Amino acid sequence: MLTRTWWVVVGLLVVVLGLLQISKPEPTSWKRTFSSTSTQPYGTWIALHVLDSITDGRVTMVDSASDVAIRSAPARGQWWIVAPRFQAADEEVDSLFAYARRGGHVVIATRWINDTTEKRLGVDLRQPFMWDEDTLSVYDSGSVVKRFLIVEDFISYQFKLRTDSTALGSDLVQWDTLMALENTDQSADQPRFVLAARRALGLGSITVVSSPELMSNLAFVHDTASAVARYLMPVIARTDGPIMWDRYHNGSLQLPTVGDLLSQSHAAQLALVLVVVSGLMYVGTNARRRQRAIPILEPVRNTTSEFVRTVADLMQSSHDPAYVMRQRIVHLRRFCASVLHVPLVNIDSTTERRLIAATGCEAQLIHDVLDLVRRYGDVDGVEQQWTDAEWSATDLLRRSAIIDTFYEKASR
Repeated sequence: MLTRTWWVVVGLLVVVLGLLQISKPEPTSWKRTFSSTSTQPYGTWIALHVLDSITDGRVTMVDSASDVAIRSAPARGQWWIVAPRFQAADEEVDSLFAYARRGGHVVIATRWINDTTEKRLGVDLRQPFMWDEDTLSVYDSGSVVKRFLIVEDFISYQFKLRTDSTALGSDLVQWDTLMALENTDQSADQPRFVLAARRALGLGSITVVSSPELMSNLAFVHDTASAVARYLMPVIARTDGPIMWDRYHNGSLQLPTVGDLLSQSHAAQLALVLVVVSGLMYVGTNARRRQRAIPILEPVRNTTSEFVRTVADLMQSSHDPAYVMRQRIVHLRRFCASVLHVPLVNIDSTTERRLIAATGCEAQLIHDVLDLVRRYGDVDGVEQQWTDAEWSATDLLRRSAIIDTFYEKASR
């Protein structure tokens, strides 16, 4: 009863902690998810709505980024992928390139691209750098059209987008810079820190942005980065066609794991600790060995002892030794007939020899036993008569001893 009460109390505490967690506002998470449904600092909820506003509501959410879905996308549109990591299968990359050749525009904003896709694109995102108090320049057709002064540390580090002029099939990879960082003391021969670049492919183009943070919710509310973010969106989204926002590659459709829930919920952590501590306390208090209840069983009936007791009660109540002897002789006849297969009927010398052969007893013992049967047993269905004077307790014991000896030797 005490254990059940304890677990009820623990369950109520867990429920109370869960209700408190539900009633609390969502805690701030600085994880870079770039989810279109997240209002956290590194979600893209604001960017999606800004993009939908400047394109007059032409943004469509895409939950499946398979090669079939990309190939079936309408031409003259844009396919946006904003994710912390971009790792696509070769078939999907082929579909993206085919979509661009048909006149579509692919936008990939990410901090990491797998090796195979990097080589096919002709870019390198493996060079991190710090930026602080730099000039961010936006380019159009090779000329600077806008400069922004970043006077504070908006992001701790970024990845420089290095473009290589390498052949990709029959297309010559030629990247045009869209956005780059330039130090105030940078010389003319020093490389720029390119953050966004675009290359033509067929009738369309591919745009790579190495700073997806510029499309995050934090960028749109930041003091200095908000101007960059709001200016950059129309520069990239220059199309009259529909815009497909890929939610598949940025992990928006993935269900949170138990580890994610525990890391984001303080109440869930307390509930887990409470359950673990309660379990340990239960194990500690109930670790002693428990003896299973042994059922009380009725003793097995001992028919031999009951028979002896019945005979003793009969002797005690009737005081008739002759009747007891007669019952013993009846039992002796049954024993000889069923066990020894020598019926004691019409007793003669043949019966005596058969008993000697069946039991291996002495001839004198067999003679005494048969004499008792002749004299005091029911011979041929006629009950033998005797007087009480012929019997006493001593006579009963003496004659019973003869029968007991016979049983003992016959049972060997």
